[in-house]
Formats: sequence, C-alpha cells, structure tokens
Amino acid sequence: MRWTLMPRTLASLLCLLAQPALAGGFLVSKIGGDRAGPASAEPSAIFWNPGALGLIEGTRLMLDTNLIHRRASFTRAVDGRYGGQAELTDLNAQPALFAVSDLGLDDWSFGLGVHAPFGSGSAWDDPAGPQRHHAIWGGITSVFVTPTASYRVTDGLHVGASLSYVRASVTSYRAIDFGAEIADVTGGEVPAEQPGNEGRALLDFAGHAAAWSLGLTWRTGPVVLGAAYASAVHILLPGELSLYVPRNDFFRGLTGGDITAPAHLSTTWPDAARVGAAWTIDERWSATLSLEWARWSRYEAVHIDVEPDAVDGLGDLDQHRQMDWQDTVGLRLGARYRVLPTVELFGGLGGETGAVPDRRLDPSIYDALKGGGALGVAWAITDHITWTTSYSHLVYRPTAVTESAQRPAPTGVHTQQVGIVNANLQVSL
Repeated sequence: MRWTLMPRTLASLLCLLAQPALAGGFLVSKIGGDRAGPASAEPSAIFWNPGALGLIEGTRLMLDTNLIHRRASFTRAVDGRYGGQAELTDLNAQPALFAVSDLGLDDWSFGLGVHAPFGSGSAWDDPAGPQRHHAIWGGITSVFVTPTASYRVTDGLHVGASLSYVRASVTSYRAIDFGAEIADVTGGEVPAEQPGNEGRALLDFAGHAAAWSLGLTWRTGPVVLGAAYASAVHILLPGELSLYVPRNDFFRGLTGGDITAPAHLSTTWPDAARVGAAWTIDERWSATLSLEWARWSRYEAVHIDVEPDAVDGLGDLDQHRQMDWQDTVGLRLGARYRVLPTVELFGGLGGETGAVPDRRLDPSIYDALKGGGALGVAWAITDHITWTTSYSHLVYRPTAVTESAQRPAPTGVHTQQVGIVNANLQVSL
C-alpha cells in the first residue's frame, strides 16, 4: 500500500521549533546580569550595545553565567485519559565570555565575545503526559562569536559595530497522532489520540548563520545614554526529519518501517532595538533604565524542505507553518547603592509583553506577559578583580486557552515561573 501523509499531521511539529526563554520568544536578555544594559560600562556591552565599549578603560575580561531554573505546567481541559496536568522542571546553564581592550589607543576600543542570545530547552517530566503531542523534549541553541569595535567621535560620544558568526541548532521530539491518516486510507472514522495510532517525530537541525549590530553612547556629566540595533538572523539549517510510526500491522504494511529523510529548516530570528540610560546621582547612588523592542513579527513562518521531494510511502513531507508571532517590548528599572568602597548592592524591576498570541500557544511555546524583580551584590575583591552575583525571578501571566489554531488543541491553563542566578567575574588588566 502507498499513501500520502496529509499536511495536518506534520504541521504542528513546527511549533516545537520555538522554545521560550527569559524574554519575549526565545531571546535571552539576561546576559551580563542585572547590572548590564545599553548604557553600562560592562564587557557584556558586546551584546547590549557595541558603542558602550568606549566607556571601558584599559583591558577587561568577563566570565558570565546564568543558571536558569524553570517550572511550567499545563492543565489540559479535556475528558478522558489525555486530560490532567503536565509538569516541567528544568535547570540550564548559559555561560558567556567577553574580552575588551583599548590597546593603549586614545579613540578606539576592541572586544571579542562568545555568548548565546537566542536559546532555550525543555524536557517535560512525563513523556506520556497530556502535553506530549506538542512537546516531550526539545531545544534551541545559538553560539555567537562576536568581534566588536568602538570609536570615539568626540568627547563623550562613541559609536560601535560588531559582526557575529552564529552556530545554531534546533531539536525537538514529540508524539504524533496518525489516526487521521488511517481514516483517509480506510475511509472509516478513527477516534483521535488512540494509543495504537500514536507514533513519534524527531527534528534535528544544525548549521551556520551571521548577524551584526550597531550602537552608540553619549556621556554628558553624570548621565550616559545608549542606543543599539541588533540585526535579524536568517536561519538555514541542514538536518533530518524522522518519523517513528505506530507498531501495528497496519502501519508496518503501509510504510515498510520508520522513515528518516534529509531536510533543511529555514526561518528568521528577530532583530531588536535597545535604548538605555544610566544616571550617577551621587557617590553612593545611581539609577538605570533600559528598553528593548524585539521584532518577533519577523519570525512569521518556519519552513522544512525535505529531500527528496517525495519520500517513498509517505509522499511530500515539505512543511510551511505561519507563526503569527507579535513584537515584544520590555522595560527594566534599576538602582545601585554603594555600601562600602568595595561593595555595591543593586536591584531592579521589569516586565515584558509576550511574543506568542493565545491562539498559537501550546506547551512547547509558552510565552505571555511577564514581570519580576532582581537583587544582587558586586564585590571588588581587589583593585583588579570584581565578583558579581544576583538573583532574579520572573512570573508569567497564567493563560487559559479556549480557542486554538494548534492541533490537537491545547485547551486548558498554562503557567510558568523562572528563577535566574547570575554570576560573573571581571578581571581588569
């Protein structure tokens, strides 16, 4: 027997290609911790604003790590064996390394960073839970290698630019219901989500891309203003799509076994604009403000092009999915207080809109309006070594999905909280 896999079967696979992280969508805006921002004289300016490198004198190295604890739940509002609650508990680390130096020059500063501004991952506690048709496990990773330069145009005004080599990967694993395809072949009615008709699907892609950014800072008296733009990232990743069909006589005869086919994934990760201000009020107090706009509407579709055009026994597996994501805006306010000449306390409050509209929400791509706060301490151990650590907590608005464009529909209540421990060590030479 030969058959053609209907587009509805694989279409929902593509929603697993966007695991949410610490900001809108899966953009990680916690690099450098809560002392960092578009107007901060920190080596993490390589991510935030390349123009801010000009605020750093001499040579400085920075090792930065975010330890991220995420708890999420999905309570599915359906009757029967596939209702109930699914839980997710994740612990991930996201390190970064930055080096900045003026090389003894009056007007120039240079930097090199290795960091991961896009990324997340999830592994649900129960692979057979009510979330499994949308997510069992998966992840997005990115590594940016970013040489950066800054130039002083006039006193107080610096401009900067960077160019990044990007290594990106996308993986996902989830359940897939073949009941509709059985019904197409037999002409009968097949109830949804029957155990004998359930298989698995694996997507595994990795490859290279490029990105760039521009920024400037202006220092006037006790105030520093900063603005930056980070380009979109155009993704084209080679990899494989694998289908593991149900283990019953019908499917063994229908497909002749499991299928793995080479494929390419293409999409666009968003560009972002950032502005910020830092105000040194007096010798003890200072305040910061930062605003980030991420254009997630650029992430309008995900494509999977499977080679060859037709897979024996399955037909055309090429996929196109409209994401319909929306732009996000995030705001952070911070304050710093110098307790001792070598010890500074800092804290902040912030919030951000969600990238994923409710009709596109499911356990694999949870995102919503969110807010939280942070507290931390910076300790100058010596004249050349500073240790900084902080804790921040984000609470996402619980979302009740009643109408959905996803299939099967993830109707029910979605929740999420994230705790982040940031630690970084800076060495001045």
